[in-house]
Amino acid sequence: MGKHLETKGIVISEMPIGESDKRLLIFTPEHGKVTAFAKGCRKPTSRLLAVTQLFAYGEFEMLEGRNAYTLTGGEMTEAFYGIREDMMATAYGMYFLEFISATTEEGNSEPELYELLLRTLYALKGKRLHPEAIQCLFEIKALALLGYPVDVTHCSSCGSTELLGGIHLEEGRLLCAKCYGFKDPRVFQVDEVTRQAIGFLQGVALNELYKRDLTDNLRINLHRYADAFSSVHVGRNLRTKAFLNTFKRLD
Repeated sequence: MGKHLETKGIVISEMPIGESDKRLLIFTPEHGKVTAFAKGCRKPTSRLLAVTQLFAYGEFEMLEGRNAYTLTGGEMTEAFYGIREDMMATAYGMYFLEFISATTEEGNSEPELYELLLRTLYALKGKRLHPEAIQCLFEIKALALLGYPVDVTHCSSCGSTELLGGIHLEEGRLLCAKCYGFKDPRVFQVDEVTRQAIGFLQGVALNELYKRDLTDNLRINLHRYADAFSSVHVGRNLRTKAFLNTFKRLD
């Protein structure tokens, strides 16, 4: 018999299997992504019905099998109905889930990314911050945690602390005006306020990340940067990001 696993987690992917089952991808703090099959969970009378919904956050009990786990029990902590009942919030939320799925591996402990995702979903549910602000804050922080922080204190080429204004997207490093070409498409130009904000957000504690909203100008600039940087390091082919961008244009 396989080992019994009890863990907190967030359902980041669901796929119907057969008439009443689901294949779930559950993101956990200590085990990273975990694939689990939930038998009969789509039946109206199933005790697993609620805890196997997308966005569900709670306690999960699983039994290890040959290639995946079988979900044997679960207790809901938060369903995030406030996200699921709002089409725009759902679009953002699904993007955050796919971002995590695309950048993490099964079995790898990712406690900080787990906490970031959970706090991001609560921020999205609370609707106190502009959702686009939540998106760029999430992307900048997540990329830093994934190993792509940008040192924004000095030019990575000559060491200068003056005329800092270009971030090489592919190499993830800051350049001064003397060291980068203004026409180089790989270099994203940032103003002083945006540069300092990027540095602050990369290092800020997770419990402080969503404490205050961004000004419209800073939000727009950070969003442009985060979108460009994440497209290089995560990829442009996330299905939910394309859907989110389409939804924004229609809103």
